[in-house]
Amino acid sequence: MEGATNNDAKLNQLMAWLEDHFAEEVCWEAVAEQFSLSLRTLHRQLKQHTGLTPQRYLNRLRLIKARHLLRHSDHSVTEIAYRCGFGDSNHFSTLFRREFNWSPRDIRQGRDAIIQ
Repeated sequence: MEGATNNDAKLNQLMAWLEDHFAEEVCWEAVAEQFSLSLRTLHRQLKQHTGLTPQRYLNRLRLIKARHLLRHSDHSVTEIAYRCGFGDSNHFSTLFRREFNWSPRDIRQGRDAIIQ
């Protein structure tokens, strides 16, 4: 039981770290080592907790941050993509549409708010 609690604490620390470092390039092996987890354990626990692989979780976190910036800043879509850790604005737009069923431009123009 104590081991599970320790792993839960590590997972919570990991998720907080990702929240703070979402825009950085992430080397999962280094992150696993930083949190004293094997790479396999990191993948398994994050997937069990979130339903997403680590990279999909990180991308979702980045996309949520980007959606906020689209709604509440005047930065260009390209700048927001880079600020949120995406190296390519076209790839960002593709992932954004896949995640939210709206393009970044739609969100910027408030179209999603009209439907809701």
